Amino acid sequence: MEERIVVDPRVLRGKAVIKGTRIPVY
Repeated sequence: MEERIVVDPRVLRGKAVIKGTRIPVY
């Protein structure tokens, strides 16, 4: 399991990025 946090695309629209999470979705 890699360090990937599955978050809704609406949340990582800016919330996940602000939290400082590593998401393979840029």
